[in-house]
Amino acid sequence: GVILLQIITCKVVAAGSSEMGSLKLKLENGLRDEPSVLSSLADPSVEGSYAYESLRTTVEFAINLSL
Repeated sequence: GVILLQIITCKVVAAGSSEMGSLKLKLENGLRDEPSVLSSLADPSVEGSYAYESLRTTVEFAINLSL
């Protein structure tokens, strides 16, 4: 889950770190907010090259794996 979150966001964070906790919280909030919020947390180099629902599903999966 941690590696998948790193791939989605293009941020290197250590498992169990406060930075990882913060990143997960931002992504969880992004799932509840408008699509643009979650999309803004994704790696900017892939912007516009994915379907929002695919991003959402992948983030949900990654968060559940990294609990």
